[in-house]
Amino acid sequence: MAKPLNKKLADQAQTLSESQRSLNRINKNQEKLFSIVGHDLRGPIVSLKELVGLSLESDSGEEYFLRFAPKLKNDLDHIHLMLDNLLNWGQNQMMGATLKAETIDVKDEMTAIIQLFQKNIETKKITLNNNIENGTKVFLDLNHFCIIFRNLISNTIKFTQEHGTIYINGIEIKNQLKITIKDNGFGMSKEVQEKLFKNAKHYTTFGTNNERGTGLGLLLCKEMIEKNNGTIHVES
Repeated sequence: MAKPLNKKLADQAQTLSESQRSLNRINKNQEKLFSIVGHDLRGPIVSLKELVGLSLESDSGEEYFLRFAPKLKNDLDHIHLMLDNLLNWGQNQMMGATLKAETIDVKDEMTAIIQLFQKNIETKKITLNNNIENGTKVFLDLNHFCIIFRNLISNTIKFTQEHGTIYINGIEIKNQLKITIKDNGFGMSKEVQEKLFKNAKHYTTFGTNNERGTGLGLLLCKEMIEKNNGTIHVES
């Protein structure tokens, strides 16, 4: 009689432990979400509101607005990407999220993603070399691929100096595709490298033109790459 009772108690203890771990994970995700929404999204939106308000109040409102239009566009692009990351990250945390793997043409998809950032590339006078060979194929979730490389390319542009150079290369190793994104920027410290892909309390970063970042994009990349049986690492 004692053995069945002990087993029942052990099962209940294990269930409670799993529930506690799940609750802790939800709490951490919620804390990160509120932190990003409250700080990194609220800040740029408030700045945009002030800019529009000053334009409306100024006697030369149209001229004032046009002068700051490029910054307004960049800020809106940044907010758009951050909102996409938040939604995708939230969806990625949901239990039962499934992959829709398919064969994709890496060169074509990478070219389309780079085109999204053409204005940013031109503004910073960056040379971007897409050296992926024509006909290179990979089997993974297309939506994940696009999210991953939108974030990685956006990040690389953000931390590349004006007149800098970015190289995107691809090489097949033992039936796997290794894609590298390299720039000639200043690099980063070991301390920064160690916390890049950790789901800890979020941190804010600023690019060479004060472009704001939250670290959420890289965390999302890591999670999606691992779901597609890949790995990611950084060298500096």
